[in-house]
Parts: sequence; structure tokens; C-alpha cells
Amino acid sequence: MPWTALSSLATGDLITETIWDNQIEGNLNFLSTHTHTGAAGMGSSSLGALVLADFTTAAAPAAPGASLGRFYVVTGDRPGFRAGVAGAAEELSVTTHTTPAMTATVAGHVPTPPNVATQFLNGQGVYSTPAITGHQIIRKTINETINNSVTLQDDNDFTFAIGSNETWLVQMVIYISAIAGGAAPDGIRITWHLPAGASMLLMGLLDDADFRAVFDRDFGTTPGTAVVIDANQTAAPLILRVHAVLRNAGTAGTATFQWAQNLINASDLTFAIDSFMVAHRV
Repeated sequence: MPWTALSSLATGDLITETIWDNQIEGNLNFLSTHTHTGAAGMGSSSLGALVLADFTTAAAPAAPGASLGRFYVVTGDRPGFRAGVAGAAEELSVTTHTTPAMTATVAGHVPTPPNVATQFLNGQGVYSTPAITGHQIIRKTINETINNSVTLQDDNDFTFAIGSNETWLVQMVIYISAIAGGAAPDGIRITWHLPAGASMLLMGLLDDADFRAVFDRDFGTTPGTAVVIDANQTAAPLILRVHAVLRNAGTAGTATFQWAQNLINASDLTFAIDSFMVAHRV
């Protein structure tokens, strides 16, 4: 960029305001309107492409100064940066980062289908088998038979855990596909086996398959003591309805339904498939 020619001043000349104006003002005006043309001495019209940048290799480079930053190469060819006078040297990560696969817990993501029919979608978006407490629904999946025995035995299906000082309300419908009958009333013995100190209120009613007639009923209050329901009926099927309130004391344990023939008979007493129990902690 050429400057305007300066006027020659003799030694001892006083530099007045007018002289300053003549010497400086023109150059400043020229600069205010100057355009870079690329010609020699006039500056480039545009910056050329930056093709290479070299940075200092250092374990801990010198601080670049206030409000400045310095790129450098960490020993081992990892890029680094240091900022300011007191700024700490920082290595820039060159690790390949892999986004983890989305799981069922990510909001809006379709969860994995359940593995079994008993699993349900929980609050975290994951299928799991719920732990249901305070409720029991039990169904017999095969027939269960007793013959030649008046000894109360544990039912294979109707049993559940009962906590200390819990009270449970139990409703049962038992389908009897075979029952002994004879000159003397045969029938059924039922009860509940409970932890020590527990008590119960138990009533059993034996009806025909249409709930039309009560053949017999009985009531009991002592766990382990048989409630006897006389039948003297050879017709089948019959329906045994059981209503019970089980009150446990301070010992947690198991509540188990028990039954047997009332009189020994070689014929079968059979509690049939699809007999069921519904119990609720109250």
C-alpha cells in the first residue's frame, strides 16, 4: 500500500496543526477507502487455503497467556489444548465412541416381548413376572383322589404362605367327580392346617351340580380338626363349597387345606380338575 509523499521540513521547523493535517490526514483518508487488489504491495484480495498446521509436541506446554489458547500434540500423537495463563493442559479425546443399543427402559422404545404368558409390562418398561402378595388364585390342573383313608392329608394344590398376624378370607369351589356311598353315610372330612396359635372359622356345604339342594353342611373353628360333611350320595358330580376365615397368630408359616374320606371306603373320593380357590388377605 503506497503512502502519500511527505513534505520536507527543515531543521528547527515548528510542526503546526496545519503541518500535521498535511502529513497525516491524507494517509488516514487513503486507508479508509483502500481496497486490497492483490497487486504487489497492495495486499491479497483473499486468504489462501490453509494446507498445513504444525503444533508443538509437549507433555505440558507453556501457558499461552491471558485470553489466549494453544494447541499442541501430546507425546504419543494425541491432540491437546491449553488455555490462558493458569489453564490446565487437556488432552482431546480420540477414542471411538459407540452408542449403546437401546433397551426397553428407554422412553418411547418398544420393549422386548415377554418370554412367558405370565409376564407383564412394569413401570420401567420391562416385562417381568410380578410378585403378587395378598391374593391367591389356585386351580387344580389334574384330578386328586383318596381311597381307603380317613386320615386328613394335605391337598396337592390348595396351599399358600400366611404371614404373622395375618387374616385371610378363603372361598373354594371343589368339583367332586366320585364319592363313596353306602348304607351308612360316608362323606368328606375337611379342615385347614395352620401355624401354631392360629384360629379359623370354616363352613362346608355339599350341593348337587346345579347348587339346588344342600345334602349336608358343617361348621368348625379349630385348625386341624375335621369338619365332617355326610354325603350318602352316589350321584356325581357334586359340588363342595368351602368358606373360611383364617386368623394367624405371631408365627408365619403355611396354610394348607386338608381332606379325607369320612368312613373308610375302597371307592374313590375325587376332587376333580378345575376345582379352584380364591383367597384374599384382609
